[in-house]
Amino acid sequence: MTAHRLIVDDENVIRDVLAAWLGDCGHHCTGAGAVGEALECAASYAFDVAVLDLRLPDGDGLALARQLQRSDPDLSVVMMTGMDLSGDGAARTEYLLKPFTRQEAVAAVETAISRRGSAASRPDGRRGLERRIEQRAADLGRQVAASDLARPGALQALLASLCRPTADAFEH
Repeated sequence: MTAHRLIVDDENVIRDVLAAWLGDCGHHCTGAGAVGEALECAASYAFDVAVLDLRLPDGDGLALARQLQRSDPDLSVVMMTGMDLSGDGAARTEYLLKPFTRQEAVAAVETAISRRGSAASRPDGRRGLERRIEQRAADLGRQVAASDLARPGALQALLASLCRPTADAFEH
């Protein structure tokens, strides 16, 4: 399964380089240049790790992290900054001091992933996972209701066609 990361920085170069470095390690990355854009991305897709710049043109990364974690309490955060704030962070926040190397960036994300994994194994982490599953199921229900599948009998016809054996299935 491909891992999904949100990278938020107002500098295109930093977003592109991080996405390339993490992509080389098998991570799927989505970039955003501001708080508003990041919230739009998070509204349409679930991320397990967010790599956030501390200073953004329309807000700050710490406030963004809190907003994102309200929707997903298990979200792990890697905060990029030019100053050492490691003593001020939340339990699921890694800090990446600029300028950083590829190795440092990948290590920070991997640590964030492992923290998320341990959070998901806790009872409160399971509740967050259950809430996300319920939300995704509701989203899927709304999408089906808005599609042609909402017509009476359409979903049953689709399922019947998928379950019907074909002649090709018996030739092999």
